Amino acid sequence: RILSQDGLVEAVRRRRYYEKPCRRRQRLAYEACRRVYNAEMGRKITFLARGSRQD
Repeated sequence: RILSQDGLVEAVRRRRYYEKPCRRRQRLAYEACRRVYNAEMGRKITFLARGSRQD
């Protein structure tokens, strides 16, 4: 579990086969977009949860 959080398992899985440079660029761009999307969704969820919270 700790290894998967660090991304080590994913890195080893990627190194198993050669990754073409174009695919690598696509993957890195996708991962960057996904990080931004997940961060924004996390902010949105916390904002919505804050609004519907009962005091």
